[in-house]
Amino acid sequence: MIQTIQNHSGLKIHFLSNGNIHSLRFQDLLVNLYLGNEMEPSVSNIYLRIHTKKKFLVFPLLGPKSKSQFQISKSVYLSKGTCQEIDYNLYLEIHPDKPIWRYRVELTNQKEQPILCDLVYVQDIGICEYSSSRLNEYFVCHYIHHEPVFTKDYGYGILSRQNELVSGNHPASFIFSSSPIRSYVTDGLDLFPDGLYQPFLGKRRQGEHSIIGLEREVMTLKPKEFQVTSFYGSLFPNLDTLNSFTDKEGFIQKTIIDWNLAEITETVFSKPIPSLFTFAKQKEGDEATELNLKSFFPNPWREVERSETGSILSFFTEKFKHVVLKEKDSLCLRPHGQILRTGYPVGPNEPSLTTTCYYKGIFLSQLTEGHTSINQYLSRNHSYIGLFQSYGFRIFREEENRFALLGSPSLLIMEPYRMEWIYQWEKEILRIQVETTVDHKINFQLTTNESKPRNYILSFHIALDGDNGALKKPPIFDKNDSKIHIQPNHESSIYQRLDGKGFSIESESLNTWEISDDRMLFPDGLSRNQSYLTVRVQVDSQLQFTIQGNFQSSIKTTEIPKSSTLALPSFSTDQKIPNKEFHSLLQIQEILPWFEQNARIHYLNPRGLEQYSGGGWGTRDVCQGAFEFLLAKGEFDSCRSLLYHVFQEQNEDGDWPQWFMLYPRDQMIRASDSHGDIIYWPILALSSYLERTKDLDFLKEITSGPHRQKSRTILQAIDQTIALMNDRLYPSTKLPLYGNGDWNDSLQPVRDEFRTHAVSTWTAELQSITYKALCQIYHLTENSISKKNFETEQIQLEENIKEYCMEDGILTGLRYFSDDGSQKFYLHPSDTKTGIHYSVLPMIYGILSEVLNEREVETHLSIIRKSLMGPDGVRLFDAPVPYSDGENKEFKRAETASYFGREIGLMYTHAHLRFCEALAHLGKSEEFFYHLNLVNPIRIQNKIPQAKKRQSNCYYSSSDAVFMDRYEASKNYKELLLGNIPLEGGWRVYSSGPGIYIKLVYECLLGIKVFSDGIEFDPILTQGLDGLKWNLQLWDRNLTIQYAVESKNATVESVDLNQNPIPFFRKENRYRRGGVRIKFSDLVSFLKEGKNQLRLCLR
Repeated sequence: MIQTIQNHSGLKIHFLSNGNIHSLRFQDLLVNLYLGNEMEPSVSNIYLRIHTKKKFLVFPLLGPKSKSQFQISKSVYLSKGTCQEIDYNLYLEIHPDKPIWRYRVELTNQKEQPILCDLVYVQDIGICEYSSSRLNEYFVCHYIHHEPVFTKDYGYGILSRQNELVSGNHPASFIFSSSPIRSYVTDGLDLFPDGLYQPFLGKRRQGEHSIIGLEREVMTLKPKEFQVTSFYGSLFPNLDTLNSFTDKEGFIQKTIIDWNLAEITETVFSKPIPSLFTFAKQKEGDEATELNLKSFFPNPWREVERSETGSILSFFTEKFKHVVLKEKDSLCLRPHGQILRTGYPVGPNEPSLTTTCYYKGIFLSQLTEGHTSINQYLSRNHSYIGLFQSYGFRIFREEENRFALLGSPSLLIMEPYRMEWIYQWEKEILRIQVETTVDHKINFQLTTNESKPRNYILSFHIALDGDNGALKKPPIFDKNDSKIHIQPNHESSIYQRLDGKGFSIESESLNTWEISDDRMLFPDGLSRNQSYLTVRVQVDSQLQFTIQGNFQSSIKTTEIPKSSTLALPSFSTDQKIPNKEFHSLLQIQEILPWFEQNARIHYLNPRGLEQYSGGGWGTRDVCQGAFEFLLAKGEFDSCRSLLYHVFQEQNEDGDWPQWFMLYPRDQMIRASDSHGDIIYWPILALSSYLERTKDLDFLKEITSGPHRQKSRTILQAIDQTIALMNDRLYPSTKLPLYGNGDWNDSLQPVRDEFRTHAVSTWTAELQSITYKALCQIYHLTENSISKKNFETEQIQLEENIKEYCMEDGILTGLRYFSDDGSQKFYLHPSDTKTGIHYSVLPMIYGILSEVLNEREVETHLSIIRKSLMGPDGVRLFDAPVPYSDGENKEFKRAETASYFGREIGLMYTHAHLRFCEALAHLGKSEEFFYHLNLVNPIRIQNKIPQAKKRQSNCYYSSSDAVFMDRYEASKNYKELLLGNIPLEGGWRVYSSGPGIYIKLVYECLLGIKVFSDGIEFDPILTQGLDGLKWNLQLWDRNLTIQYAVESKNATVESVDLNQNPIPFFRKENRYRRGGVRIKFSDLVSFLKEGKNQLRLCLR
């Protein structure tokens, strides 16, 4: 039941039957960020804190965890109760005409002694479109600016402005009190789980949980004394700038006066009936001892991580197994999690199930089939600070006639396709496993060594309503002897999309299950019409079930791929005592299966642990990470399939959308535009594929789609792209126009003129590489005229880059061609507007494109080392983009993001990996190896002492400095470069980075590229890896590659197979001696049936 109070301004507050606030709406805006639900307390609340000598006693005054009764009348919500002999009345009311709400809190001390206490108002702030909040709350938080406002009489208030446009406006809120506010917080990280139990920081944090906390001055309530405190929230439909809000004290005074006491007409009060998720205690596993661990894992442990006191935090063991203990997870900002997928890793397949599992007893979250965001079966977790417990699949176990919610286990076992939570209490061991299969099933198993049976409640929060389970559109259950079918409600927005189908749960013991809906979670046994499937079951020793979807596979069994040409490497060495370089190499070997799992998630089931609103391919991303990974592994069939899909998405004009979806039912969901660099990536991928496979028949393949009038061959698609490339050049040059931006998504131009009068140097270099790729294609197709033409154009383009995009010997980030003589160079030493003097991407691609000569390379490397290098790797710029309260002047996002992380934080791992690639291209083996290892999270603090504890078996898309806000980051950025600022791991898994990393390991470090007719060797190894051996299977033969590294920055001198010298021809490289290409025909005659040894001599 949802009740509403509202006024004439369009302000509405929705309430739930448990006394929770569900949502606060103003016209088309969602004011709060997290929807309240019937199962547990909302984020927003008023807390009474009673001060004792040792601690705060904290009591919520509304919602299911309070000791309140409540009533809702036409314009006011009243919650009343008693805490520690303090009577309270809390009135939440809204102004008759203005978008303002007020909490009026009346306290009366019924004790015979005075009581020291205060009040805290907590309010989550979204001020965004409803759909934005439901898509990804983190994104919303990244662009809300919180401004502490201090006035003499009232203390602190918080002005929050949405820096991104919402329907053409910048909505804002102002939270304040009529009583003095002594301190505040602006992010949930400072509130949950323990921030309410200590004094507030009184410092702004621009984080990923936009939650305000106001802390009233301490008051002494004398016996029988009555005191009133009021908190206010006011909304502004549009606040152009923070400075637009001028007379703050006057505004507060006027708001306080302009208010009449609400009339209470209702006499009946309701008492919240809390669900299990509100009143059940959490049951965590005990700490595992080293003796326990030895019994669980008798095989050798690798990369053992210990705490400062020597306790074990995590380790790797057996083949692909990572073990994490409870203490480790508690030390990490982002809880350990993993995305699991079903099916063969051959290509996107709609029946593939995807689910996210978390350490803290969230066994399944965001379960989807096909589209990894829209086709959602189970709800997703909302935060990493423990705001909610009721989402996803959770388990309660009965203890002394009460049920407890399983929380953090004693330890967690992670494998690429399996997770296992182990809870240990003295002699009792409870194991819970989730495993995915190639035939699109998720197998669940709970086992216990208890001798007596025990009752469990399984809670599945169903998300088939199309809104993460938030709507009162519960699913339909259909049960037979061994299977429960869970189908969407007929009124669900995804009912037709799913053809009325959902998913099923199958178990041989189903006849012993007591199956119900949400009513099982409430002590009164009444349903609240929520989207839950619940099961009460008695477990003797084991419980098993399987989850399966309903989509039909588009992949036949005959299309199941062969194994990769290059399997995961296994390294050994001749060194008697392995040196530190070899140990670092073993860490690379350890992380590879996990990065491969991440790369396949990005390719086949695209979403991340934080970026959970995925589901499609970014054109740029899939043509880099996924394609380069598949190519490096020798999975040529998958490369072909990927390319066909990409070319099928080509627009009529020859460009591509920035992103698009994977399955026919989603084909109309795609970006309407793209950045200036997108047009090149499919051509680059195609050229690489043709060079490796000589599959020229692919050029005859025909693609079509609803976004194009006519079908076209791949070759015709190339012609269309070339025509558009030529239309997008700045007049009288070969330089590409900036358009909607380049690789750095945060630098989208504000001014339309910038799109047509600016050039990204990085994009120009990418175009140079593309011209070379086209030359390669025309060489293979024997089109000598077109080949010659692009060779000429490539020379002209290089000359244009040197003439227009380099000033005083330094590449500029952006070149602006103005008619009025204004600034020409952005992100360059002569840039007086942004204050940014260096941009790393043009320097990296100046090397990869070979536009720079050797002297220019050394100049730019010197700049990178001096001004663009932090302890965690290269940074995008030498200083943060200037931030001025979120005002837009030159670049979108870079100037509106209030959160200093991801691209805004400047250490974007993708760019660092391309720097590694540039170092390999130059043959700088020591630097390459060092920087490649910075990306590996295993024992990260041994490599980057400033790094904070983090999950060790997943990819981080950025390294985020721990700054409170953008201003602190700008002020202390040099301290970061000096290594004096702690570093957190950023968003995880969803990135092209894992695929690029794997490509760098195979093709640059180990130096092997497999072609249809031969093989290429160009390893870039440090001298410390002399004697390295790599065992692999190639050409269906067992092969050991041995590297003899005789000098620093060495390249291949000779190749011997079974002590026979092998002829080769050498590849070109502008900066060093290139790698060598060998024909298969020259190798075959020397291959033996048994073991083969191929020796590479490097000097």
